[in-house]
Amino acid sequence: HAGFLLGLGLRGFLTEERLPVADCYKYLKLQHEVTTVALLLGLAASHIGLGSKQTGITRMCALHISFSFEAPPSVRAASSLGLGLLYAQTGQRGIAEMLAKELHCSAYRDECQQLAAAFGLGLVSLGKQGLHRDLVLLNLPSAFLRRLAREMAASYSLGSGDMNEEDLPSAVLLEPACRDFFDTASGDGQFSQAACLALSLMYLCSNDRRLATRIPLPRNGYQLNATPPDLLAARMIARGLILWDDVKASKSWILGQVPLFLLRDFDLECENATDFRALCELFFGEE
Repeated sequence: HAGFLLGLGLRGFLTEERLPVADCYKYLKLQHEVTTVALLLGLAASHIGLGSKQTGITRMCALHISFSFEAPPSVRAASSLGLGLLYAQTGQRGIAEMLAKELHCSAYRDECQQLAAAFGLGLVSLGKQGLHRDLVLLNLPSAFLRRLAREMAASYSLGSGDMNEEDLPSAVLLEPACRDFFDTASGDGQFSQAACLALSLMYLCSNDRRLATRIPLPRNGYQLNATPPDLLAARMIARGLILWDDVKASKSWILGQVPLFLLRDFDLECENATDFRALCELFFGEE
C-alpha cells in the first residue's frame, strides 16, 4: 500500500480533493514507517513549489523534524526532502533555516538525514545562487565554503607542521557569516558531501567561476592522499554542476580536470584514441 501511495503522489494525484489532510493523519496514526515515508514524499511531489498554499502538508512535514518529536531516521529524511519539494525554488527563508539546522544537527545522527536535508535546502534555493532576498541574511554559501575549507585544512595539517596562511584555501579566510549554523558541526566527511550537494543545487548551471574555485581541492600529492576519494568526487561533481556550460566532451576539458601535479609525469600527446582512453582510465578508474 505504501508503494501505491507513493506512485499516486509521483503522478500528482494526492491532492486535497482526492486525499484530505484528515485522511492523511489517519495514515500517520498507524505509525507504519514505510507508509509514512511514502505519504510524506507523495504529498510533497503532488504539490511541488506550492508549500505556501498547503499549510497542512507543510505542518505535517515540519512536525517530523521537530526536536520535540521523535521520528525514525527515514521519516525525518523524507520530511526534509518533502519540505524541499513543497518549497522548491521559492527561497522561503523560514524553511531554508529549518533545513539548515537539520543539516547541522543530523551530523550527529544519520548520514541519510543529512543528505536529505541538503537536498531539501538545495531545492528550496534551487538556482537562486544565495541571492534571493529571503536568503541573503542566512549567508549559506559562505558558511558552507568556510566549513569545507576548515575540514580540508584540518586534514592537510595532520602530520604536516609547515603549512602557513597562504597554503590554505581562500574560503578559510572568509568573514563570519551572519548566521552560521555549521561552526560546531561534526568534522567528519558527511558534512562535506552534504555541503557540496546543497551548494551545487543552489548554484546549478550558474557558471559562477568565483564560487566554484572556492571549493577546495588538493594542490599536491600529500593533500591528495589526505582527501578521501568520496569527498574528492563530491567536490569535483559540485564544480561541474556549477560550471555546467564548461562541461565538454573533449580531451582538453577532461585533462583540465586533472591537477597539474599529476599531469607532469605523463605523456599527454596520445597518438590514438586507445592510448587516450587508457590515460583516462588511469586517472578516473575503469568503467
